[in-house]
Amino acid sequence: ELLQGDFFYSLQNSVIYKAIEQLMNNTQPCDIVTVSDLLTKNGELESAGGILYLSETMENSLGLGDIENYAQIVKDRHTVRLLADVCNSVLHSLHNPAGVDIESILEIAQKDVLAISDNSRADEGLIDGNPLLKSALQRVDDKFNSDSTITGVKTGFSELDELTSGLQKSDLII
Repeated sequence: ELLQGDFFYSLQNSVIYKAIEQLMNNTQPCDIVTVSDLLTKNGELESAGGILYLSETMENSLGLGDIENYAQIVKDRHTVRLLADVCNSVLHSLHNPAGVDIESILEIAQKDVLAISDNSRADEGLIDGNPLLKSALQRVDDKFNSDSTITGVKTGFSELDELTSGLQKSDLII
């Protein structure tokens, strides 16, 4: 969720990442055979650097232990490249104003930098609602089909259990 295929500087890595992402979305294994097969079917094996580059990349790939840190590095480098593009565009506009005043150039630069900032924070704080909805519906269904009024852990105090339906996962008890 942290990365997108176009975050990679290298076209080969971008193509490989997109293939792995496609396999994962289809809950298929991601190994050299399945990735190369998908790339071949999509006609992208050569743009991924060929089978030799693919096998070297997968052989030298990092384990899952620190994957989030490495993904953050890729994302940060992508943001740096976007910012450099904006800076180059501003420099070009300053050297070749073509009738555009400085205020307009400044406005465009601010808008472009803010767009980068907004995009780099777009995935923070938001989560996919489907798993939450499925979990909530499952709990409602379980409670509806249950003969007991206690859905959590019994406390041993019958009146308390009747009031709270037992201790629930979300309860904070002090």
